[in-house]
Amino acid sequence: MTIEQSFFIEILNIMPLNSVCYLQAPNLESSTLLKKIEDTDYPYYKSIKINRVNKELIIDSILNEDIQDDIQSIQIRFDGVLLFEGFDGVECGTISKNIDLPSDFVEKYVNDDFCNISNNW
Repeated sequence: MTIEQSFFIEILNIMPLNSVCYLQAPNLESSTLLKKIEDTDYPYYKSIKINRVNKELIIDSILNEDIQDDIQSIQIRFDGVLLFEGFDGVECGTISKNIDLPSDFVEKYVNDDFCNISNNW
């Protein structure tokens, strides 16, 4: 598993269940994942709800199909509130200051510049 895959998976595991993941990934080819993705009101974004089943499906797609490479931009929201925003294959991102982050996540990703903590949201 690459550090980028690990980062994306840990982000998914931190997010509350029933968050909505908005993806800008026009080259995404994962047929299993594409069946679960829905259109949105946001231009260029598709969405998938992060429930237990879908989260495992996304993680499996990360590990077996490297879907993170196809993602140009990602936003994860809960009740409309932005919790995470990532870019460039989910190689980096910004996470909400309102999320309780495990200390090992902070040490591994925040201190190594993979992830910033937002000052605003």
